Amino acid sequence: GPDSMMSQNEKLSTQEFPLLRYDRTKYGMRNAIPDYVCLRDIRKQITSGLETSDIQTYTSINKYEVPPAYSRLPLTSGRFGTDNFDFTPFNNTEYSGLDPDVDNHYTNAIIQLYRFIPEMFNFVVGCLKDENFETTLLTDLGYLFDMMERSHGKICSSSNFQASLKSLTDKRQLENGEPQEHLEEYLESLCIRESIEDFNSSESIKRNMPQKFNRFLLSQLIKEEAQTVNHNITLNQCFGLETEIRTECSCDHYDTTVKLLPSLSISGINKTVIKQLNKKSNGQNILPYIEYAMKNVTQKNSICPTCGKTETITQECTVKNLPSVLSLELSLLDTEFSNIRSSKNWLTSEFYGSIIKNKAVLRSTASELKGTSHIFKYELNGYVAKITDNNNETRLVTYVKKYNPKENCFKWLMFNDYLVVEITEEEALKMTYPWKTPEIIIYCDAEELRKPFFSVDTYSI
Repeated sequence: GPDSMMSQNEKLSTQEFPLLRYDRTKYGMRNAIPDYVCLRDIRKQITSGLETSDIQTYTSINKYEVPPAYSRLPLTSGRFGTDNFDFTPFNNTEYSGLDPDVDNHYTNAIIQLYRFIPEMFNFVVGCLKDENFETTLLTDLGYLFDMMERSHGKICSSSNFQASLKSLTDKRQLENGEPQEHLEEYLESLCIRESIEDFNSSESIKRNMPQKFNRFLLSQLIKEEAQTVNHNITLNQCFGLETEIRTECSCDHYDTTVKLLPSLSISGINKTVIKQLNKKSNGQNILPYIEYAMKNVTQKNSICPTCGKTETITQECTVKNLPSVLSLELSLLDTEFSNIRSSKNWLTSEFYGSIIKNKAVLRSTASELKGTSHIFKYELNGYVAKITDNNNETRLVTYVKKYNPKENCFKWLMFNDYLVVEITEEEALKMTYPWKTPEIIIYCDAEELRKPFFSVDTYSI
């Protein structure tokens, strides 16, 4: 009976291994193991005359259930290739999705994210007019963006971009003499190298593959734009975070270096800091996390390069500017994500920022920054999220905001490979789902976001 069961549980629970109660809020409904479904049947079911409205349903009645629009899509290549596959149920917008049947498939979600930043799209596509084949990744991304724009909703493939990515990593490996089989291994080695130079090494290695690729892609494009005909610095100015790193040792030795970083890595915040920041920003949202990443102090015991003794070394990182595009890479712990899911409006749709006394200050309204010289208004442009379904399979989707000049309003789109659906802003900003985890977030200068997109035909070639 229940009593004997209770005493049995008490016997099992020891000081060393206490029995913890099941946390329903954290792990969802219990014993909800989904029935086994054969993948072949799923593919059949998806492609055999499914109503468009069914597969494009992006909301679910139960917050633990992953809606159909986020499901894993069938691979398009078969005996007759892509031509034989019916894409109509998956996209009735004018925006092109990407074929998942490529190497490093996760890169597609990040490509979609950057294709909707007007300044970036215009610059990358504009580079095609100069036909500079030295800049491999920049050129191939330009062709891909151009193709996505011209295809008006038909599926595109990033295979040339992937080939260019592979040739780039092969070339770098030859230079560094480190053979790596895959892009993942290559990015891992880059991160380890970066973390050896970097004080906070554990943070660098903790970044997931999408974040590592994001940093690599932006760094590479910035490097290549400097090699273009006109030695451009457009992306450099758009994304560049001027970061001052001051390292101080308890033996009074200090060193200051300045780095230009293309993206901001947001890792955990000390709990007491969060409390203080939340008091200021009235409730928990993303702003304290960004602010903290833009100025933080870390300490550890290490060997001082000057006196050779093990000393307490303090490192202060300060971002001294607010660029027009903020690329944020989230590397947070599960516990931190559960906090995010419990706060209603964590992903702010807009905010205001200013540099006050050498420090970035971000607030929800402009009036909170009164009296400061330059106030920048930022709006959310889009983000990449990881979707984890019931079988613990993960995939990336992209949410983007696109301005419509005719109606002077924005629309939100969600891309899951070749499935593209227009969604509501409320749904786009929702972070309370346990199956959805934000990975990379882009905020843009509010004026930038309203700029038109120019095709390569705009230029005389």
